[in-house]
Amino acid sequence: MQVGLLFLAGLAATGHYACDRDLVTIEGIAAAAKSSLSDRYTVYSEYGDTLNHVVLNTSARRPWNSTSAIIVSADVRTIQQTSAALVAAGLESSAHNFDVINASLLHLERPHVPGLVDRPDFLQTFVRVAEPASAEQLTEYLNVSWPVLLLRAREEAAFEQHAVPPLRNLKTGVNESALAPPLAQLREAVLAHYGARNRSLLSAEPVQQYHLDADLSDDLRCLVDPSFDPEPLPLDPNATTNRTGCGAATRDCLYTGVMAPSTLFLTSGRVLVLLGVNHRRTRKSAYGNLMLSAYVGAKFTDYKYSVTINETDMQGSAHQYVPELPDDVTQNLFAVSFARDCSELGVSACKVVGEAVIGSSERLAVLGRDYLDVLSAAHPDFGEMEPSQLLILG
Repeated sequence: MQVGLLFLAGLAATGHYACDRDLVTIEGIAAAAKSSLSDRYTVYSEYGDTLNHVVLNTSARRPWNSTSAIIVSADVRTIQQTSAALVAAGLESSAHNFDVINASLLHLERPHVPGLVDRPDFLQTFVRVAEPASAEQLTEYLNVSWPVLLLRAREEAAFEQHAVPPLRNLKTGVNESALAPPLAQLREAVLAHYGARNRSLLSAEPVQQYHLDADLSDDLRCLVDPSFDPEPLPLDPNATTNRTGCGAATRDCLYTGVMAPSTLFLTSGRVLVLLGVNHRRTRKSAYGNLMLSAYVGAKFTDYKYSVTINETDMQGSAHQYVPELPDDVTQNLFAVSFARDCSELGVSACKVVGEAVIGSSERLAVLGRDYLDVLSAAHPDFGEMEPSQLLILG
């Protein structure tokens, strides 16, 4: 593999907000195509950590509004020569980043297993930009054509695998356990508020980790072991017997979710409440949101059939229920309601959900995303977070 990809890019100017309030990820995903006589599917699997704004080397002290080079390759000589060429062209080595591929995991020139895997793997690289400073700056950024070069060594030489960096440790030793008692107090206050309005608790569901097989060892096994077939994703209405849990998870994002009971729908007079810890306030997440969605085939997570809350919606939403708690505590909590009509609920944080968005006979589900614990430079560890809760009242 004496080839390399070279990305020359700049990060959008974000000078009026802090680094941990934005997210730029550059991640490599290897896809191994598998087939048999009875079914056919494609497995996506991430092969390592991402390059995000916490770890990205750039031409300035801050990552924003600066230039960066990303060299994607497996070969020592290719990486060294590309880096030297960039220095000669005027981009200092302190702005270089190496996205090192483990060549033993990819099979770009031949099928992995003849008769079972009938085509080579292919390599995809994605760039994510979350929460830009403004819509105008995002449009300007996306309209720039950043150079992407495919390089090949002019002279053949023995391949030498570049050292592959170890995975970052998700655990930081910092957790949200101190917020468990006030979160329980908030839950009781929410139930009391709605109890006074003749609504009782029908269901209480904790939001759980979505990718149960998110361990990278499973991702790598998806690439190299054709017999490995983990269970379908636990929160995916489109999952079938030929779709596995090897599903393009990312080391930068923790996915969480929960299904509502199959007999409880969002009908007139019924209220759903999402409550929990604002992980961005506690710095466990640089960016995150929770999405209430119709759990119906292609509608699931489609923005047209979903209602999303983020930090802006969470801010101040808990204070009404527990005004006796200190402000620095309630600011770390949230309680947002969802209903067909919010006008008579007596709450300040409520989202109206129209019938055209989620029908009155459609099953409900919640999907959460939390990007980047800045201490680990990877996604938050679920064990260090206080899980959100979905309450259904009627």
